[in-house]
Amino acid sequence: FPDFYNGFVTNGEAPMEDLLILQNLKPFGYKLSRGHFSVDYDHVVLSFKQLGRFHVLSYAAKADDFEGFKKRKDKLLKVLYRKETQDVFLRGITPLLDKYGKELQALVDALEDPVGLVLRMTTPEEPLAVLCHGDFCRNNIFYKYDHGRPVQVKFFDLATCKYSSPAVDLAFFLFLSVSSESRIKHWDDFLEAYHEGLSNAVPGTVVPSLDDVKEEMKKKAVYVYVLCNYFIPIMLGGEWDTEHFEKLSEEERLEAGPRGGRPGPSASRQSPDDQGVPRCAKKKTYVNLKHVNLNIE
Repeated sequence: FPDFYNGFVTNGEAPMEDLLILQNLKPFGYKLSRGHFSVDYDHVVLSFKQLGRFHVLSYAAKADDFEGFKKRKDKLLKVLYRKETQDVFLRGITPLLDKYGKELQALVDALEDPVGLVLRMTTPEEPLAVLCHGDFCRNNIFYKYDHGRPVQVKFFDLATCKYSSPAVDLAFFLFLSVSSESRIKHWDDFLEAYHEGLSNAVPGTVVPSLDDVKEEMKKKAVYVYVLCNYFIPIMLGGEWDTEHFEKLSEEERLEAGPRGGRPGPSASRQSPDDQGVPRCAKKKTYVNLKHVNLNIE
């Protein structure tokens, strides 16, 4: 992580006065990777090894002083999911139901209550639970390069840090920041890289086996489908008129926001093509759920 220099928080009383000062990594050669959805093999392996080194600190801390660790992690603010956003979470599957309803039935059943699904899948279970980054994707990672190849990595933006399954971070990165082709081809390689970082960073610490990690991903990775339905259309929707968007009510934000890849009429600056159709509306988006168990209990 970047070095922490100073911070001040009002716990919601005066959010405009909250302050966080972190180290500027740009002079050291760190920058974001290229491409929102197609982080390449080297970037993923480097990121997952470092993620393993981060997660193992939770196992080490729990082994050293579980009650002390629990008191600290219980201070984390909970991430709230509102029922009103349920239609946003479902927008990726709704257009497909008429044609592919039977094939998608398991997913449809799992998504009957998308907010409940997310809560169930992210509820911490011992002994696997760790402190998760919570928003682990390409946008929150800086890389340092040597002749074009990533050699060092720094994570930032812990605004949604949570105590949960390691699958929370692993699955979100794999399904939001990695292409379907690379994910399918290198799924085992990526999880092995994560487990290597997990196993070697703190000698003597008991960590989950690689099979445990793979099984956890099979059981819980499906929850990111809900989140991808929210984030992918936004990421495809061009630049946002932030000042205007902040003035909208909650209902107006849902209406104005991108739905299924199509930006709302007032919140996006995306220019239409000569037929009046926003360019991003022509981009097909889907989440390939290979490796994920859809038989949700």
